Amino acid sequence: MPSTDEIKSESNSLSEFYKSNNHYQIPLHQREYDWELTQLQEFWSDLINHVDTPETEKYFFGTVILVKEISTEYVFTVVDGQQRLSTSIIFIIALRDFMDEKIQNIEEKISKLDSLEIRTQDDKRELNNLNEQKYEYRDDLKGLEKMIWIKDTNDLQSDEPRLSLNLYNYDFFKKEILTKETTSEKFTKLNELEDIKKKDEKIRNCYLFFHKKLQDIDSDTTMNSIIRIRKIWNSFVYDFMLTEITINNLDHAYKIFENINNKGKKLATNNLVKNKLY
Repeated sequence: MPSTDEIKSESNSLSEFYKSNNHYQIPLHQREYDWELTQLQEFWSDLINHVDTPETEKYFFGTVILVKEISTEYVFTVVDGQQRLSTSIIFIIALRDFMDEKIQNIEEKISKLDSLEIRTQDDKRELNNLNEQKYEYRDDLKGLEKMIWIKDTNDLQSDEPRLSLNLYNYDFFKKEILTKETTSEKFTKLNELEDIKKKDEKIRNCYLFFHKKLQDIDSDTTMNSIIRIRKIWNSFVYDFMLTEITINNLDHAYKIFENINNKGKKLATNNLVKNKLY
């Protein structure tokens, strides 16, 4: 067994990070999700610039500090990096909902063509094309689902979210964001919420931000929207790199956390205290 102070550092794409067997838990009392529109827009601009820059290098998405839970093989506590991890998983969920809606729209078109008593050659060609698209989109959807969910190590018949948010955002994230719905259904539901708590508003706004960006692309008649969205997705999951620092000692992990955060934009004292206490 490695010593409790062993530190491991490696660079992984988001695809590697989210398609591993690992389950990531944000500590219950770590600060709530707090990215504003400014951070979301900066994230989106960086992503689009990366997509549109030919022969670009990998994009450094940031550092995450993880504590390996000794009692389990695949469970990690997120000491630092919860904001970008939460943002990335919400983006992936928005992509999943978008693809799910595309599949439902295609199935409706297929159903109408199947119901025709007499089909023209154009009908048959369209039906073949729609079926091909449906299977391609289903493959996309499966890939996204694998990044969002992981098999529960205690019950192989059930799925668990790969990223568990903290106590402040957990219920809203699980009930309103994580659930599988078409992007239109979820957009309507989130906009009609009347009793949303202040601590959950930024989670909702994050999803709605990505929903709008995807819809803007989809409604742009100057491009093939699916090809464009696939390109954005592939760039995000394969080119955005995380530096993972993994350690078995929780106290040591928080020392690294404080060193990193106090050299950049300082966290409020109460947030540093929360991290130490919990």
